[in-house]
Amino acid sequence: MLWPSLRRHWRRQSVRHVYARQFYFSGVQSLPLALVAGAAIGAVLVNLVQQGFGQSGAMAMHVLTISTLQEIGPLLVALLLSMRSVSAMATEMAVMRVNGELATLDLWGISVLEYLILPRVLVAATCCVLLYLYFAAATLLTGALVTQQSSLLNELSDLARTLPLEILLLGGLKSALFGAVVSTLACRIGHQARAEMTEVPRLSSKAVLLGVIATFVIDGAFALPLTEGF
Repeated sequence: MLWPSLRRHWRRQSVRHVYARQFYFSGVQSLPLALVAGAAIGAVLVNLVQQGFGQSGAMAMHVLTISTLQEIGPLLVALLLSMRSVSAMATEMAVMRVNGELATLDLWGISVLEYLILPRVLVAATCCVLLYLYFAAATLLTGALVTQQSSLLNELSDLARTLPLEILLLGGLKSALFGAVVSTLACRIGHQARAEMTEVPRLSSKAVLLGVIATFVIDGAFALPLTEGF
């Protein structure tokens, strides 16, 4: 019965405002960080493979593509979300608990899950996927620019022909899961705050720490099936 209820709440301007505000904070304002991180990873990894291991430009781009789409992209985007947005989510929820705003919503019959928590979880999962694609594009474009022995157009053309779709889908799935899990943890931890303002910074730090730990644990769980074939 959650979907009909969500559709009903989506018609309210206040709910749409929550989604828009969360998307701007978690997604739009994180774009510069994803761009800088992606460009740096692309340049460093390509130079490392070519100069450190003496591999060709094609091999360097292959290593960069697989590592970025499968591991580096989802993991770094999730860590960026944990360090930047998770703390804010937990703090906001804890302050609302301390100030009695959550109790007021319950008194008015407004679901905290549908009005506050669900928008943050859905937006975090969506933003993680979009930032993952943005990060991957910045990484691969920078890698193609700094790759030796070839031109940018040739590198991008070869990449488009050999891009493994299943790895891209896996990376997107991991990104969405990372975003949903860390945002859920943040909201739950903030929601459990006691009526003391000193709880706010403690719960904020706890949410970031647990978000990072959960990201690595989930990433390790994804890696286990991949290693069974070796």
